[in-house]
Amino acid sequence: MECRIGQAIVHYVEHGTGVPLVALHGAGVDHRDVESAWEAVGPGDGY
Repeated sequence: MECRIGQAIVHYVEHGTGVPLVALHGAGVDHRDVESAWEAVGPGDGY
């Protein structure tokens, strides 16, 4: 999904329910790297 904030288009992914988590990644990677890192340390359900 995406939304426009000012002049920038922000792409985002929604998963699960519960407390929102915002994870910003650096250049050269995408949301899949953040997802795999979170799955390794985060709680199972709701994120």
